[in-house]
Order: sequence, then structure tokens, then C-alpha cells
Amino acid sequence: MKLLSFDIESCTGSHNDASLCSFGYVTADEFLNINEQEDLLCNPKPAHFRLRPYSKKRQTEGITLAYSEKVFRRQPKFPGIYPKIKGLFDEADVAVGFSIENDVQFLNNACVEYGLPPVSYKFLDVRQIVELLYGTKYGCGLKTIAENLEIAGDSHRSDEDARVTLEILRFVLKDQSMTLSEFVSAYGIKFGQVNAEGYSNMVSEKGLKAQLDEGRLTRRQKNGVFEEYVKRVCRNLVPVSEKMKGQRISFSDKFVRDCPDEARSFVKAVYLSGGKFDLSGERANLYVRVSSYDDSEKIQKLKTDYPKMKFCTYGEAKNEVGPFETEDFSSFDLKALVRVASRPNRLK
Repeated sequence: MKLLSFDIESCTGSHNDASLCSFGYVTADEFLNINEQEDLLCNPKPAHFRLRPYSKKRQTEGITLAYSEKVFRRQPKFPGIYPKIKGLFDEADVAVGFSIENDVQFLNNACVEYGLPPVSYKFLDVRQIVELLYGTKYGCGLKTIAENLEIAGDSHRSDEDARVTLEILRFVLKDQSMTLSEFVSAYGIKFGQVNAEGYSNMVSEKGLKAQLDEGRLTRRQKNGVFEEYVKRVCRNLVPVSEKMKGQRISFSDKFVRDCPDEARSFVKAVYLSGGKFDLSGERANLYVRVSSYDDSEKIQKLKTDYPKMKFCTYGEAKNEVGPFETEDFSSFDLKALVRVASRPNRLK
């Protein structure tokens, strides 16, 4: 198995302005023996570099690239390094990245902006692998995880970030006492895919089950599972009464995340009573207040933004739909998680 670990730097952080300025890579075999390492630089399209500054309020570091703007401006435009990049992906069996979704979009956008054929490949996301196995034990970002694992590297130099990503993967495989092929098989990993139509993220059913069992679902995952239940189950229910006919309800996302079984049981009761749930909240005509999640400031904003919307308490809504039991949805959740993780994403 030939591996291509890669990382991309952008001069603006935007996915829609051909801001790719460096493509760093490391090639390796299945046992992570490194064959080649190189940083390919190009002169990005934007007229000005706009890098994220340090923010004391948000506790975020500023971004400093490994080379000066003058160095980048002396390089060829992206089409000059495209053949090398395309060849690397064509020769590799699997690409490896960290938070690879950003790099997928940077690379695709550069191809689109210059009218070049998009690059197709399958990939592993090391950030996702670390999150699935260890949660936030070693941190979240590449730099933090590397420091906690005592892996040295030059941050925001693409080829070094690509190498560090590979070293983190090496740690994972050593910790699991597996080769890469054994790891992929043991954790039921489905590679992420990138093609001209879009991309789908890497999925590990075993990893997702562990997250579910240990209560480590992210906000996005919890909301996604709830959406899956509404779309696949509730919308196919046949009403048994008309108590809520004409009502399109909405309520706090935090209620969904903190009390997922109760929220779904309630929504099911709403559909059985002839009502509907509006996932976006923009077309709802009835907002159900769950007191512990809705303060007066939020309710006032909703009234201002949606003057025709009516409001009721959770207790009033439950009385309207009638008694219902809070169900256990664990048998549904894993399948829904896999579907959420496998959702195709359109490339911009």
C-alpha cells in the first residue's frame, strides 16, 4: 500500500479564492517507512496575504507561514506544480491528512480556479482517528497532539505537517499493535472519497460505536442523528389524531443534544398527532419552550425575527399531544451515525 501524507497552506484561509500557496507531502509504504518529503510552493492568486492573527479573547494562535510572502511570490502559479501533485495522487493507494476536509477543499478550489481537472483519491483522516480512539486526551489540533506525543516538527510548513501527521499515525498503530491494513480492517474503516462530484468523509463503524457507548458524540453528530430520525422515521408515520394538525413546531437544539431520547419521543408523538417538526426552525409556526434551555432574551429574539410565530411551554405541548413514553433509540443510533458520517459533501 503506497501512502501519500499531505498538507496544504493557504494565504487567506478561504476555500474559494485559489489561496493555496504550498503543498507539502511525504510518501511512504504501508509500514510508514518514508520514501520522499518535499514542499511544493506556488504564487497564490489573491493579491494580499490575510493570515489569522493571534486572538487573546478566543485563545487562538496567529498563523505564521514557514516562508515569507516574497518567497511565495517568486514561485510559479498553481498550474506549474499541478502535474507533480496530480502524479503523486495517481501513484498513491491512499492519501493521509489531518483535518483533511480543509485541504480537500483548498486543492479542489485551486483546480477549479485554473480550469484544471479535479484530483480524485481516497483518504484517511488522522485527526478523526485520534478523536475516535482517544477523544481529546492528547488535544485536538495537530500541533497540540504532536507536542503531547513529543513529536517534533515545524508548524505550518506543509511538508513537516505532513510528516508529523504520519508520525501521529505511527503512534496510533504502535499503540494498537497493528499494521495499517490490520487497523483498517479491525476498526471497519471506510476510506473517505474525493471525486469530481464531491467528497465523503472517512467512517469507522467500530469507532463510532465506541463514541456512542462512551457518550462522546460531538454536537454535529447529535444533531445529525436527530435529523436522521425525523427524516427517516417521523415523516413516514401515519397520524392517529389531528390534535396538532397544522402545527409545525421547533425547539432548542440543546434539548436535542442533552435529552435525545425524550426529544425524539416527543417529536414522534407530534407527528402521530398530525403535526410536523421543522428542522431549520425558519418555517415553524409554534416554538415549544423547554424552560431549562430557553431564556427570555432568546425568546424575545425569536419573537422579533419571526413575528407570526406562536409560543407554548413544553408542558402545554405534551398535554396537547397526549401521554407518550420516552423510548430507547440505541438500535437506531449507530446506523444513523454511519449515515451521517457518510453523507456526501459538494465541493465548492
